[in-house]
Amino acid sequence: MPAQAVRGFLEFFAATIRNKNTRVAYAAQPTSTARQVRGVAPSSRDRPCLVSQGFHATRQHHRVELSTRSLNVLGSLTPGFKVWSEPTLHLRDFQVSVVRLHDADAIFAMLILLGTTMAVSQIVRKIVVNGIAMNCCLVGPEPAPVVMFGNGRATGTAMWEPQADHFSERFRVLRYDVRGHGETEATPPPYSIEQLADDAVDLLDQLSMDKVAYVGLSLGGMIGQSLAVRHPHRVGSLVLCDTTMHSPRAMWSERIAAIKSNGLEPQVEPSIERWFSRSFCSSQPELVDNLRAMIRATSLHGYLGCAMAMRDMHLESVAPRIVQPTLLIVGRDDRSTPVAAAQALHTAIAGSQLEVIEQAAHLPNIEQASRFNAVLARFLDTYATT
Repeated sequence: MPAQAVRGFLEFFAATIRNKNTRVAYAAQPTSTARQVRGVAPSSRDRPCLVSQGFHATRQHHRVELSTRSLNVLGSLTPGFKVWSEPTLHLRDFQVSVVRLHDADAIFAMLILLGTTMAVSQIVRKIVVNGIAMNCCLVGPEPAPVVMFGNGRATGTAMWEPQADHFSERFRVLRYDVRGHGETEATPPPYSIEQLADDAVDLLDQLSMDKVAYVGLSLGGMIGQSLAVRHPHRVGSLVLCDTTMHSPRAMWSERIAAIKSNGLEPQVEPSIERWFSRSFCSSQPELVDNLRAMIRATSLHGYLGCAMAMRDMHLESVAPRIVQPTLLIVGRDDRSTPVAAAQALHTAIAGSQLEVIEQAAHLPNIEQASRFNAVLARFLDTYATT
């Protein structure tokens, strides 16, 4: 379909939306890796988008991303073309806003009627879960098994981008921000691992998902242990990455006191040093800077609440009760949750598998994404079920 016809339809749709007195206007404009996409007359609560490796983060309530296959239709839209609305329809190389999620669906339907094939690759929205607004991202074909990814402390959904991109063609990939992290609402501390596990299962309830393959790293792995035992019928298989059954209480008490006194900034560089090898930090400075930004964006309540949950957890009696097929993954050079911690879990969980990723520290899913994905794929292809 000629791009001029697409432009005409979008101009018509934009005029319709303007009559609804929506608050925010954005310009369609080219984007590139790690570049900020700035809106036209944004409201005070909205932030520029940060695009990194084809993904982005924003304060919008809902987002819909289209795959690169859409570019042959919309690629000729010139910078400055305005569509008035919220939230955001995000193309890999253009950003265009749409009014509400159901109106976005109307756009897709109209373009398909006009002879255009557009593939929706990701829906991002906030859902009320256990009384808080939880941010989640869902991508992949609906009939496929669901793989749920739980983030580590001081990170968010973006930490799983290498996996979302890799697995979304054959699985439904559900990522979410743990309470107080990313764009999920924070409540005053303390939190507990059990509370965070109940958050996860309530999210599944809200999404009408009966059973998932759960993949959790660090804090996410601690949540996964509790989730698998507290709600065993909701977890079909389990992947625990760079995690443990217990953490040194004195260490966490000291860190919590330091954060209360000095804030999160002094924790940024020590965290990066634990998460990645020096060689990776040197070779991937932009990516590591994105992780620094993720740490800084974590709410103080959220960081402290989850730190207290990790300090107070006692999963030694929980792990042996895990009956689901379980894979343990750990980076060889992980100093936060070392190989010994993974081996202890391997011993505790009957029938579990253990894989050590060489040349990786605490976040092997990022530092050695290809190796991590290969290990994870072998397990999910066998054990992830609808």
